[in-house]
Amino acid sequence: MQQVISVESPLGAAAFQPRNAESNYADIMALFDLTDELADTVNPALVQDADAQFKRLHELLLAVSESADVLTEEYIHLMEQRPVHGNAEKNRAEGALRRIFIALESYRAKAALEFHGRKMVAKNIADAIVDKLYAQMEKVLVIFLQLLDISLMRILQKTQIDELRKRNREIETAFLLHNMSQSHA
Repeated sequence: MQQVISVESPLGAAAFQPRNAESNYADIMALFDLTDELADTVNPALVQDADAQFKRLHELLLAVSESADVLTEEYIHLMEQRPVHGNAEKNRAEGALRRIFIALESYRAKAALEFHGRKMVAKNIADAIVDKLYAQMEKVLVIFLQLLDISLMRILQKTQIDELRKRNREIETAFLLHNMSQSHA
């Protein structure tokens, strides 16, 4: 018989079965795989200037690897400590999520300037991996939205939230529920 753990979340009551918890954990752990894939692009066989590539990616690699550690720890803690969720978990998760999204946006802004400023023929090899990382972060964000009463406004800029709300129905629902809970508080 499979054990079901009931969780109150901003998205309503949700049932977390062990395979769902494992799937969520795998989604968080995928951040490490994508970080490794990104780091592999600092290879002289793949890019003209490996040092420049490292400088371009260093901030993002550091932010994702350190924040993924925090998110993994918080997820494990949340799975073990149900249903008690304090502000410490929420603040750590929000901080880690915010740090990754800021680093992703910073990379994208620098890449856009570099691409357009130098009239480059092709984008950087890392750009496609960064896009996959951004998509994975959206999945991770939904996981933490389901577990904690986190605020998207403390994690993302308004334009990012608007884009996410258009692409992801779960984020739209969480955003609406969070706004409703704030107006009734």
